[in-house]
Amino acid sequence: MNDARADIIASMAEILTRVMEGPKGLCVTFTVEGAADRWLQFVDDQVNMASFADSQPDALVAELGPAVIISFQPRQHLTVTLAARDPETVAAWIHDYFVRGLDAGEGFRFDAAIEQL
Repeated sequence: MNDARADIIASMAEILTRVMEGPKGLCVTFTVEGAADRWLQFVDDQVNMASFADSQPDALVAELGPAVIISFQPRQHLTVTLAARDPETVAAWIHDYFVRGLDAGEGFRFDAAIEQL
């Protein structure tokens, strides 16, 4: 794992730990710094995220790790339920989606906001 990827995953995992240990309905929204159209939300084992895909990204989701697609709207959003339950694995899945699904680029910078839904 390269250093930039490891650092981003560690930072995300720290935030995800707070969300996972918090009350039901606690949500974190990650956005790529300077690119508001590249966003992803994690709440209650589900990930809702921006999608630039024209067709349902089954292969990409499978490559990122065990997940079930719940909802997809072309070029709008994708929602999945993750099999992973630990913050580090979830953070790695999220990082890799930003890089591969949203073209955020290696070493991207992100903002995070936590809110109760």
